[in-house]
Amino acid sequence: MAKIIWNGPRESDKEYTGDFFSGAVTLYGGSKRENKAFCLTKDYRINHNHITQEQTEFIVENELKLIEKDPSIKFMAYNPNLIYGCNDDVVKHTVCLNEENIMRFLDSKISFRKFARKYVHTLHSEELLGKECRVAKLKRIFNGYDKWIVQSDIASGGYETFLLDEKNEQGILKNIDDEKIYLVSPYYEKNIPINIHAIIYDQDILITQGSIQIMVLDQERMLYRGADYIAYRDIDKEILKQFVDDTEILCQRIQELGYRGIIGIDAIIVDKVAWILEVNNRFQASTILINKVLQEKNMPSLHELNYEAFQKPTSELIEKEELAKLNINYSIYSFIQDHQRYHAAHISSIKDNEKTIVELIDDGYTPWQEAEEDAYLFRLIFSTNIVSIIGEKFVWLHPNILGPSEQWHTGIIEKKDFRKIKISLLNQGVILDKKVKQYLAKQGGMREGVYFSVDLVIEEKYIVNAPLSVKFSQLSPFKIILNKNSMYLTYYEKEIYKVRIEFADKIATQSTSKGIPVSRMCFLATDRLRLQNSDFCTFKEQGVPCKFCDAEYKDIEFNAEDVMEAGDIYLNEKNIRFRHILIGGLSNCVGKEKENICKIAKHVKEKSNMPIYLMALPSINLEDIEEYVSAGITEIGFNIEIFDRRIAKKYMPGKGNIPLERYQAALEKAVELLGNKGAVRTAFVLGLEDMDSLLEGVEYVCKLGVAPIFSVFRPIPFTELEDVNPPDNEWILEAYERAEVICRQYGLKLGPECAACQNNTVAFDML
Repeated sequence: MAKIIWNGPRESDKEYTGDFFSGAVTLYGGSKRENKAFCLTKDYRINHNHITQEQTEFIVENELKLIEKDPSIKFMAYNPNLIYGCNDDVVKHTVCLNEENIMRFLDSKISFRKFARKYVHTLHSEELLGKECRVAKLKRIFNGYDKWIVQSDIASGGYETFLLDEKNEQGILKNIDDEKIYLVSPYYEKNIPINIHAIIYDQDILITQGSIQIMVLDQERMLYRGADYIAYRDIDKEILKQFVDDTEILCQRIQELGYRGIIGIDAIIVDKVAWILEVNNRFQASTILINKVLQEKNMPSLHELNYEAFQKPTSELIEKEELAKLNINYSIYSFIQDHQRYHAAHISSIKDNEKTIVELIDDGYTPWQEAEEDAYLFRLIFSTNIVSIIGEKFVWLHPNILGPSEQWHTGIIEKKDFRKIKISLLNQGVILDKKVKQYLAKQGGMREGVYFSVDLVIEEKYIVNAPLSVKFSQLSPFKIILNKNSMYLTYYEKEIYKVRIEFADKIATQSTSKGIPVSRMCFLATDRLRLQNSDFCTFKEQGVPCKFCDAEYKDIEFNAEDVMEAGDIYLNEKNIRFRHILIGGLSNCVGKEKENICKIAKHVKEKSNMPIYLMALPSINLEDIEEYVSAGITEIGFNIEIFDRRIAKKYMPGKGNIPLERYQAALEKAVELLGNKGAVRTAFVLGLEDMDSLLEGVEYVCKLGVAPIFSVFRPIPFTELEDVNPPDNEWILEAYERAEVICRQYGLKLGPECAACQNNTVAFDML
């Protein structure tokens, strides 16, 4: 076989292809002798989605030099659509070229969608002139929608794909041509974008595993930024089967047109159907991950299979089923030159801190290199998922990978907006500098917060609980540094606040007279002492635990007397360091826990006048609640956590089976006894159900006189949901602001009332 040279935007797109290629002529690439890269000759990064004459001439001139040196040489193109119209010698020396009319037909979104809708599930769309893309008209065409996707007929990577609505109409209209035809479809906020590769032979079609496409909204454009093959497998199996079946049918029809070789198919899942959007008659940015796994399995790359498809009627290099069943256990994300340049620099500098990052593919990139707007900088390959499917309807990319919007970043850096800072810390975590760790160690260590975290006292005004070692927290832009024995919180290396971390709780290291560790029954956090009334979680013991909880199986026994003994050590302390008591921590059998709770509450009341907050499962016998109040309980929380009971059962198979009616009865009884001014509360976990369901739950409890509490989902290590991403920062703020409006209508506010106890909730009161 003649020498084959790779031709495309990135040199790395030929990675994991063994010795199939003898070199490359690309826009981005390293300085190896056999590779020629445009950006290396210019020492700046270009936006390859806007091809210039200079770039084209660079590619063609270097290819002609190679032909002159070796007339037998061949080229394979990342995007064969760009070969037509090139120098004749280049065209003649390019392999795996389909007929130009077939390529143009498939490359057109409009002609393809007309073709595809006859055979498979295809997204409804209309063809409109740019001057017709007005909100008033679109509302008439697409009744019931207020946002629309406007796409240029031929474009890739999401460039010239705009999200249009009433707010940005004038800005979008400046970027589209009045006399050009666009493809317009409704914007479905709850959607999952997916993609799949296929190789079309004369007599066969090979189909790979699919991926979730990572699309990021950037200046009203929906830009492709990466792919996640791992999270794709979390999609409902029936939907995936329908997508693969439609892919097979579509590829058969494209095969009949005479097309051969690699092809990619984009779709979007809406209402449990995968709707075909377009085909990519070329290689794709996600091809590299499939090739990586193929190489690990000593199998031929997709580039080799693409070449074979033009030579053989069926594949002799790989079995069809073998490729279809190949699991791609990687995800990839691209960083570009945009308002987040500081974020890309941050990630590239600390990538080694994150063990799930397999490789940084630089394609000749150097930090802070000059770059055009939207220029590709580098890619990261991860050995884990980087997006999560939420509520089976939409996806979230982890905020430490996505980075902040320009408005969010400005709000933190320039305005020191505490709401944005707190939400970011709750979600993204914080890194302790080495000197901080050494300083704390000299003081006997720090007091750890719940769930692998630390409580930060900020300017003695606020307390925020930030994770330290959950997934991707090592990529956090927040860091605590030490300066002259004082600690400071930094954000992208900019100092924003002075902070304090409480030193270790030494009482927690003690044991009771029976030798039971105090730490197993008591937990001191901020200004509250938690007394655990049960030594086991009933749902854990029954084999139906909440999938986001790290409660362990019962391995040590203790009773109410043991808890009271441990609590007394704190209560007898001369320099008392807390102001109220929490009874709770694990879900005990309903009814059986009453005796323990009442014993502990009465004991605390004998020792102090502190308010006592009870967190427990909603009582079946409402008289139990009367006994709690008589025993000294002053506040009660029956936590619904997930309002959508279908989702609740998915993530909380035991607790999720408790009907809302039982919560309502228990909460109403508690309000009857303790009032409707915030003493009765219920917590919701943000991030496991959609906004509409969450806010429906908020109104449901507010009508009962119950104050809602927002606790952000945290992917705790060693739980079933450790790989599920927390929600987007701006989504959390929106949920808070909308919930506050509802609360005010009922004379309530998001709890808890105590500012110190808001450390791990979405509430912003000052100490």
